[in-house]
Amino acid sequence: VGEVTSKVYMDVLIQGVNSASKNTRGSNLDKQAAGAGRIVVGLYGKEAPETAAMFEQLFAGTLPAKCQEVDFSAATAREELQKKQPVKQCKAAEKKPVNLEDSSVFSIEKDSIISFGRLKGKFMLREAPSNGDEGARLSHDRKGLLSTRRGGGTFVFGITAGDKDSEELDANSVVFGEVLEGMDLVDKLNNTPVKAYVAGLGEGSK
Repeated sequence: VGEVTSKVYMDVLIQGVNSASKNTRGSNLDKQAAGAGRIVVGLYGKEAPETAAMFEQLFAGTLPAKCQEVDFSAATAREELQKKQPVKQCKAAEKKPVNLEDSSVFSIEKDSIISFGRLKGKFMLREAPSNGDEGARLSHDRKGLLSTRRGGGTFVFGITAGDKDSEELDANSVVFGEVLEGMDLVDKLNNTPVKAYVAGLGEGSK
């Protein structure tokens, strides 16, 4: 078990989709909210110091991150046109620190891990910093642990949703914190019906 050295939180909205909203391109999603609340997490600043520090800034909305360099040399004219707008949008807001506002769940692997932090809009092309926490060795052996890719380079992080130890997660990911409050929301997300995607931070589709 790691030692909690700081606390941060994120507000989560789980949006429901029903027959009334399926044909409205999401305009009614806020009205169809199936659950909302706050998840408070404790960060392990001793066991994974660089990872914890980066995510503390991300949660607080104070993380500086430059735009990725996009190579247009092999792109078709159509692909270049499609890519230029996000690049322009990123550059225009590059001085603004990255935060999780309007981010979404990346995936839900029931009873395993729920992945957060898929950035959209002006933050979509930001470059996440790497870190030196590759040697951190806490196990993914219970629900409510925060985890991210070993070595950093991503804004995506997961919260474990099962109690079984995962050798695959232990090998590829670093545990850098735990949920202190809001496990009911984690459980609700874990049981959210999904198909091939999750949008709007937890929107499920039957």
